[in-house]
Amino acid sequence: MDLVFGSLVVIFLAGVIPIFIIVGVGENKENKESKESRKNLWLKIFMILLGVGIFSEMLVGLIGIFNLFSFNLNSNLKVTFILFNGISMHFRIDTLSSYFILIISFVSLISLIYSYDYFFKQEENSTSLNLSRTLNYFFFSVLVGSMILVVCSDDILSFIFSWELMGISSFLLIIYHHQKEETRHGGLYYFIFSHIGVTLLIFGFATLYSYAGAGDFSFNSLISNCKLSNAMKECLFILFFVAFSLKGGVFPLHVWLPLAHPVAPAHISAILSGVMIKMGFYGIFRMYLLLGPESFSSKVGSLILFIGIVSALMGGLYTMAQNNLKKMLAYCSVENAGIILIAMGMGMLAISLGNKLVAALSFAGALIHILNHALFKSLLFLSVGEIVQKTHNDSIDKMGGLIKYFPYTGVCFLIGALAVIGVPFLNGFIGEFLIYNSLFRGISFNNFSFIISVLSILILAFLGMTSFMGFIKAFSFTFLGESRVTFSSLSSLSSLSSLSSLSSLSFFKNDRYMHYPIMILALLCLLIGICPLLILKTIFAIVDKSFKLQSIASGDYYTYVFLPFRYLSLALGIFIVIMMIILFIRHKLLKNKSSNHFDNHVDNHVDDHNVPTWDCGYEMTIKEKKDNFQACYSGNSFSFSMVDFLRPLILLRENYGLIKEFFVSNTRYQVEIRDLVEVKIISKFLKWISYLKSAGQWIEKGSTQMHIFYIAISLFLTVVGFFIWGIHK
Repeated sequence: MDLVFGSLVVIFLAGVIPIFIIVGVGENKENKESKESRKNLWLKIFMILLGVGIFSEMLVGLIGIFNLFSFNLNSNLKVTFILFNGISMHFRIDTLSSYFILIISFVSLISLIYSYDYFFKQEENSTSLNLSRTLNYFFFSVLVGSMILVVCSDDILSFIFSWELMGISSFLLIIYHHQKEETRHGGLYYFIFSHIGVTLLIFGFATLYSYAGAGDFSFNSLISNCKLSNAMKECLFILFFVAFSLKGGVFPLHVWLPLAHPVAPAHISAILSGVMIKMGFYGIFRMYLLLGPESFSSKVGSLILFIGIVSALMGGLYTMAQNNLKKMLAYCSVENAGIILIAMGMGMLAISLGNKLVAALSFAGALIHILNHALFKSLLFLSVGEIVQKTHNDSIDKMGGLIKYFPYTGVCFLIGALAVIGVPFLNGFIGEFLIYNSLFRGISFNNFSFIISVLSILILAFLGMTSFMGFIKAFSFTFLGESRVTFSSLSSLSSLSSLSSLSSLSFFKNDRYMHYPIMILALLCLLIGICPLLILKTIFAIVDKSFKLQSIASGDYYTYVFLPFRYLSLALGIFIVIMMIILFIRHKLLKNKSSNHFDNHVDNHVDDHNVPTWDCGYEMTIKEKKDNFQACYSGNSFSFSMVDFLRPLILLRENYGLIKEFFVSNTRYQVEIRDLVEVKIISKFLKWISYLKSAGQWIEKGSTQMHIFYIAISLFLTVVGFFIWGIHK
C-alpha cells in the first residue's frame, strides 16, 4: 500500500505543480516566444513525472497478480486513515483490485504518451492554450488517481469520495473544447447522469448502513453487523446495479455516452471508454461479492443476463447504423457493455444453481473481455483521433483512401476492428469463446435458464454480423477507395499539390508518439489472440480467488479451456507462417512493378494504363470528389437495407426533396440516426421539465415584498406542522 499511495502522490504532484509554474512564467517580463518554450518544457518534464507515477501503479497491479502464484511480493494489503471523531477511511488491495489497477494504469500510460503529439503538434501556441493543456493534465492525473482509489476503497466514505472525484474530473476533461456547443451539450448530459448515479449510490449505502445499526463505515463491518433478508439484499443489489450501470453505459442508461465520447480529446475518449466505464462493472462485481453470492436467487442472474442481451443488441444495431466514427465507437461500447453483462449474469445464474464450472467460465469471460475491450477500444479511439485531428472531420461519408497517408494507423485500425468483430487470431475472440462456452453449458439448466441461454447465443451470433457490417463499413469507407476527404484541411499540408510528395514515413517520424501507443495496443491484441494461455491461467486464478471457486478440478479447466486454446494457438501459428510465405512471394513477384496512378490523379489526369477505383460511374477529380462526396457510395447506402428493416428499433430522420422532373438534375437525400431512448424518453422528460419551469415562472417575477411574503408563509406552515406533530407525539 505504501507504493500505491506513494505513486498517487507523484501522480497528483505531476498534475498540480505545472499549474503554478505556468502562471508564474506568465508573469515574468520575457519575450513571448521564450515564455512559451519554457512553459512547454516544464509541462513536458511533469508529463514524464506523471508517467513515472502511473508506471509505478502498474507495478502495484503486477505485484497483486503475482501474489496469486505465492511470490509474496507484497505483505501490506490494507491501510486505514483516521480522520476525526473516530471516522476513518479504509483501503485494501485484493486480486480483483490488482487486476483493475493494472488495466487502469496501462491504458492511462498509453494515452498519456499519445497525448504528447496530439497536444503539442497543434498550430496554436498561446498562453490560454498552454493553460488549457496544463489543466487537462491536472484533471487527467486526478481521474487516474481517483479510479485507482475506487478499486482500492474498502468503506463507504472512501468509495463515494473517489467515485465523485472520478465523475467531476472526467466531466472537466470531456469539456476541454468547451467553446463548442456540442461539447457543452455532451458534457452536461454526462454530468447529470453521473450525479444521478452518485445519488443512487449514496441512497444504497445509507440503506445498508441503517440496517447495520453500529460499527464503522468499512464494508466488512457493515456486512458483519447487517441483518438483511435475502430479498432485501437482492433489492439493494439491483439499486447498486442501476447506479453502476449509469457509469458503465448500459442500455437504456447509455444516453450520455454517444454524446460525451465524440466531443472529448482522443486520449480522453480512450480512457473513458477503455477504462472509466469499467469502473461500473467493478462496482457490480464488488457489491455482488460484498452482499454475498449465496444470498441471490436465480432471478437476479436472469435479470442481469436479460439486460445484457438488450444492451448488446441495441448497441450493436446503432453501431452498424452510425456514420460518425466516434459515435460508432461509443455505441460499440454499449454493445460490449452488454456482452460483459451477459457473462456476468450467466455467472450469477450458475452460482445460484450450484454449477461452479459454468460460473468460472462466465466470470473469466467477463474479466478477460473487460481487458480486451480496454485494449481494442483504446486502439480504435486513438487511431480515429489521429484521423480526425488531421482531416478535421469524423464523418465516414467524407473520407476515403486515407490508408495512402496513414498506413500504420490504417493497419492498426483494421486490427482493432477485427478484434471487435471477434476474429479468432485476435484478443476479442478469447473472451467471446469463453462466454459462448458458458452459455452452451447453461442450456442444461432449468426451463427459463434454457430459454435465456439460447436467446443469448442467438443474440451474440447476430451481433457478430452487425459488428462485421459496422466496422467493415468504417474501415473500407475511411481508408480504402478513392479519396473524398477535404485534404486542404490536413494540418501538415498547405495545398492539394503537396499530396504527391507526402510519404507515410514522414508522417511516422513527425507523429511517432501518436503511432507508438497505437502500435503497442495492436501488438497486444495480436499477442493475446495468438497466445491466449499467457493470460488465461491468471484470469482463472483471479476468478477462483475472488469468487471462492477453488473447488473446481484443474482438469476441468484443462479439458474445456486450456486444451482447445492450445490447439488454436498451434493452428494460428501454422496459418501465420503460411501467410508470411505468401506475402514474401507476392513481394518478390511485384517488386519491379510500379503504379503512378495516384500521382497522376493528384495532377487531375489519368494515364492509359491505370483506371480509378470504380465510383458509381462517376469519373471525378479529387477536387470534385471533395465537393460532391455523396455522389459516390456512402456509409448510409452500405447499411441502409438492414437499418431500414430494423426501423422500429432504429429511429431515422430523413430529409429529401421530391422528384418532380422527368430528367432529374438535382435532388437531395439525408439520413440522421436518432437514439431511441433520447428521442422517446429523455426529450419528452425535458419537455415536461421545461413546461413545469414555464408554469412556475410567475413566482420569479414577483416584487421583493411578495418574496418576503412567501418566506413568511413557509415559516408559518413549518411552525404549524411541528406544533401538530408535537401534539400527536
